[in-house]
Amino acid sequence: MTNLSPGDHPEAILFDTASTVKTSQDGEHIGIDLERHHVKKGNRTAPKSEDPYLLLLVKLYRFLARRTDAKFNKVVLRRLFLSKINKPPISLSRITKESSTYPDASNKIIVTVAPVTDDNRLLTVPKLTVAALRFTRAARERILNAGGETLTLDQLALRAPTGTNTILLRGKRNTREAVKHFGMGPHKNKKPYTISKGRKFERARGRRKSRGFKAFNFCTLIYATITASNASKTFRIRASSGALAVLFFILTLSTISSVSGTPYFTLIMVIDAFLGLSSSILSVTVVALAALFGPAAMQACFAGQAAVGVVVSFVQFMGAIIADTDSPDGDTAKPGPTVFFFGLATAFVLFSLIAHSALLRTPEYTEIVQKWEAGKVLLVEEPGGTVYVDEEEEGRDTEEQGISVPTDDLGIEVPQVKGRVSIWEVAKINKLYNLAVGFCFAVTLSVFPPITAYVAPTSSSMFTLGTFIAFHFLVFNVGDYLGRFVCAYPMFQFWKRKQLATYSFSRILFIPLILMCNVRAPGMGTRQGTNIQLGPYIFLPRFPFGIHKRPLLWSLYDVCPLYRAQWSY
Repeated sequence: MTNLSPGDHPEAILFDTASTVKTSQDGEHIGIDLERHHVKKGNRTAPKSEDPYLLLLVKLYRFLARRTDAKFNKVVLRRLFLSKINKPPISLSRITKESSTYPDASNKIIVTVAPVTDDNRLLTVPKLTVAALRFTRAARERILNAGGETLTLDQLALRAPTGTNTILLRGKRNTREAVKHFGMGPHKNKKPYTISKGRKFERARGRRKSRGFKAFNFCTLIYATITASNASKTFRIRASSGALAVLFFILTLSTISSVSGTPYFTLIMVIDAFLGLSSSILSVTVVALAALFGPAAMQACFAGQAAVGVVVSFVQFMGAIIADTDSPDGDTAKPGPTVFFFGLATAFVLFSLIAHSALLRTPEYTEIVQKWEAGKVLLVEEPGGTVYVDEEEEGRDTEEQGISVPTDDLGIEVPQVKGRVSIWEVAKINKLYNLAVGFCFAVTLSVFPPITAYVAPTSSSMFTLGTFIAFHFLVFNVGDYLGRFVCAYPMFQFWKRKQLATYSFSRILFIPLILMCNVRAPGMGTRQGTNIQLGPYIFLPRFPFGIHKRPLLWSLYDVCPLYRAQWSY
């Protein structure tokens, strides 16, 4: 066999180790490079899509990339070739954040070869000129309403053919839902696929936590009410308060711990269940204890609860302000406000235990509660009202102390105690009261916070979205406290069934007033304020909304413990 050189024949084979195929001198492919077999070049030279508008843009920018020296056109052309996954949408909040680093961003054109979407968490959109493949309707409206301009990529080619005075952005490719499930094996922080799919399963963790708390709360309320006559109120208050202090302290430590994933979720669910258990026992016991001292003590008890609500709302409002100050864009979550909130809750429960210890040593507590728990006190019906008789002094002068106002003044009929009374008889007598309370809470929970929290601020310089919602709760709780406080004055006290029911049903008049705050003009975004420019006056409906609730509820709670004290003990 004769060894041939490339010059011996015009079609001699040239071996090029850098190429993927063997070529002849004429440039014709005549073989496959065995050293780079099955190696495919993955870079696209044209889009796979058959969209005629996209193909026209490719033709335009292919011409610009060939006839100009600007690298900008080559980058735009290459991004037009990409698949839909590699052209992720970019939100207005991301555009605003990235462009804020440029001092003259309002004079530049922001370019993205991707769709532009709206972000309702962004309250204020600055004046921007944005060029993109397409815009959602809400994003386009918000940009135009802010005095900006939206351009297509062909309009951009006429205005800036070489990409001068532009800012080129792209979205994050790893924010897709499928990327969250990527990873091999456990302990990779990947999101598991669930066998049962749907909104009630994979996305239900927050709902499960809420339902778990409500289920434990409801069951415990039933148990605490049934056993209220035989259990020691002192022991229940101290045990449940101690449990709450421990649980809040664990929550305080959990905010700064490194535990995450399934262990953290399990811990929170267990704490949530025990919080529902302890808080239900504590609330029922405190109300039953206050009922022994009469309406004045009941009013003070509920007014104190409202005062605590005002303090908690104020702490949440200050925490929202601190969080917005530390992270104005809302991208980073710092545990500082959360640690302070749970730490304050722990300190408050411990202070309540100290206050209860001091209450145990008062003569009033000893005379009423401890004798009642020891079984030495009997309820006796007298024409003027309900009194209690001490068994130790039954043969001597009868000591009388009204644990409630006279029933004639209440305008209600109190049945005589004849042995054990069925709970259904109690419900039948209190049916109008129960209906009034249920309707009051139904209106409250349907309007506040679901509707009121959705009202956007008209001035972003005064409030952000987080501080605006927190201030909603603060205003409502201040009105709540005033509504409970004024019940100490006789002119605000009323007891008749029909009067209370009418007062409860009139609460529905607040619904159209609050819904008016959500009216928006055509073309306004979902977070662009209301059509009625109320400014700070938007909080005025919340204030009477909170005040309106409390005279009604306190009057109902004042009547109902009267029955409970006579039937349970």
